[in-house]
Amino acid sequence: MMKKTTIKKLVISSVVGGLLLACLCGCGAVEYNDLNSDTNLLTGSKKRFSLIEDWTTTDIVYDKETGVEYIRSLVDGGWVYTVLLNADGTPVVYEGAE
Repeated sequence: MMKKTTIKKLVISSVVGGLLLACLCGCGAVEYNDLNSDTNLLTGSKKRFSLIEDWTTTDIVYDKETGVEYIRSLVDGGWVYTVLLNADGTPVVYEGAE
């Protein structure tokens, strides 16, 4: 009888664990600010940043209003923007800015 209870607990634990894993895998961040598009998918508004270079979790983007370049890094499910600086401490300005 003890072996049957142990197997039942193992099966139930496996099913619950699988369901939990499936739920957590579906909780990825939706990229409403896809930088390949000029429009925010959520709000329909014009986007401020434009993509220069794209890597897996880090991109180089520039601000369309100021031309300043940023490194955009994915950290804990959210994007962090860091200004790129020249050797003299001034912000890097994208030469092809609109």
